[in-house]
Amino acid sequence: DAASGAITLAQSLDFESAPTHDLTIRVSDGTTYVETSFSVDVEEVIVAEPTPVGNQNVIVIIDTGNFEDSPEYIQLAEQYDIRDDDPDAYSSYGHGKAVEKSVYDIVGDDTDTQIIHLKIAADNTSAANVYVIEDAFQYVLDNLVDAYDVVAVNLSYEIGFVSNDSIGPFGNYFQQLENNGTMVSIIAGNTGQHGTSWYANSNFDNVLTISATDVDGQHANYSNEGDFTDYYAVGTTYWHDNGSYDEIMGTSFAAPRVAGMVAQIQEMAEEMFSRLLSVDEVLDVLDAVTDTITGYFTGVEKNMLTYDGVMKAFSNVFDVAVEIDSTADLKLIYYNGEYSIENNSGSFSLDLVKDAATLNENMTGDWDPFQIEANADGGYTLVLRQEFGDTEYIQWDFNASGEFISETILTDAALPDLELIVGYDLNDDLTIGGGADAGAAMAASSDEMLYEGEDIIFLDGGEDFATAGSVGGYQEAESKEDGSVIEIDDIIGDTLSAEEEAIFSFIEDKTNNETDIAADTDTSNESLTGFEINAGIAEAPSFIFDILDTSTSVGTDIPI
Repeated sequence: DAASGAITLAQSLDFESAPTHDLTIRVSDGTTYVETSFSVDVEEVIVAEPTPVGNQNVIVIIDTGNFEDSPEYIQLAEQYDIRDDDPDAYSSYGHGKAVEKSVYDIVGDDTDTQIIHLKIAADNTSAANVYVIEDAFQYVLDNLVDAYDVVAVNLSYEIGFVSNDSIGPFGNYFQQLENNGTMVSIIAGNTGQHGTSWYANSNFDNVLTISATDVDGQHANYSNEGDFTDYYAVGTTYWHDNGSYDEIMGTSFAAPRVAGMVAQIQEMAEEMFSRLLSVDEVLDVLDAVTDTITGYFTGVEKNMLTYDGVMKAFSNVFDVAVEIDSTADLKLIYYNGEYSIENNSGSFSLDLVKDAATLNENMTGDWDPFQIEANADGGYTLVLRQEFGDTEYIQWDFNASGEFISETILTDAALPDLELIVGYDLNDDLTIGGGADAGAAMAASSDEMLYEGEDIIFLDGGEDFATAGSVGGYQEAESKEDGSVIEIDDIIGDTLSAEEEAIFSFIEDKTNNETDIAADTDTSNESLTGFEINAGIAEAPSFIFDILDTSTSVGTDIPI
């Protein structure tokens, strides 16, 4: 409450509050509130002059701090620790970095937007005091709005009295930011509750309250929602660090996606009109998005914001042509740990490569991992490992119609990092367990790999697996735990698209007729070392290509 200065972090699945000695915790109506008397007076905050880069657009993130040990996803213009009054905003508590990652999910690498991270929490915890949050907003107004183009401020904390008329000094902060043309994205909260009003966004046009969906675009069961909800956005991001992925959910990660979309709108406006949009113009674009989601509690439709939808809305509102370049926009496509690829570009490439570093030393046989990455022209790229001589990779490029364009020889240095592993029994000699127990043994072995068992998909064309009940189709680690098999036809059906037919006719032609691809090509069963394409495995790539639908909307996932 306002008197005690109560705030609560938007609690995600992966981050728990870790209070320090000067904090108390209370629970009310299912919401955990962190309270403290600690405060930093605004007058005491001494700030070094920022060094802006020209007319730099920035998103200000007010959160737990910057996690420097993880990959840098987006350029940091500056940082400041508001709580401890120093220029180092580092924290090993990852909530703030995951918020940064959520912005990156939208703006990607090729962006003129940078972030400024203002740390408000104690070290290694999410605990923060409402007065420190006030100081952070005052810092923005005193030190940043004149030095940068602050297009958005993101606060992934719940502030209880923002929802009523005792909003206190925040009303003044929000009004000044609105006068500056700055949008503020705040969270609906994670207690799965229904609400009918939310004072801040009802009284300030620039304050956007964001509810969350799951990766399938459905109302997330943890997300608060009600009449106060302005928009929905995906509330899931994936933390990539030290070769693994962690899934993080919460409205904490939906709100910064919207901040990223606002930044992209403003970049587009600067490029086309040589100016930034007003608050009303930004709202015109967000309100023109055609994708909607029906509120779980209210039954009222609200706009579901994705990058693709917002860019199309911008085009419609201002009657301009907007080219969505998937190499310059939503840049990250990655495996999310639940048999789906998060598609942030709308077009794809397929890489089938071999990397011994990803293999478990207890497994035998040859394996070809692959990953999905953006392909600007909407076509497909297939990269195969040659199994003889010096390490080389063949890249075959196809256009969006499935027509072969070119062949390129790549070196190791030209290959991207692996995101998802698919195993192929290339030489009919894979022996893990054998017999009816092969599936369970495979699942157990895969758990020891760099990516755990649920992250591995196996495509098998070898006879050894056939003895375990497979006919050379598709298996996943989860289903193999009981030795069962999912056949490829059960997943993709019997019909290939014209594009797929063209691509696989080409592949068959290459494997049948060009013996220089692999030294031991055997045209009788259409198999080559490095890529299995016999009768059992031939449909497996069609399944892969079947999911690579270039018309798929940005921000959706592709189930595999």
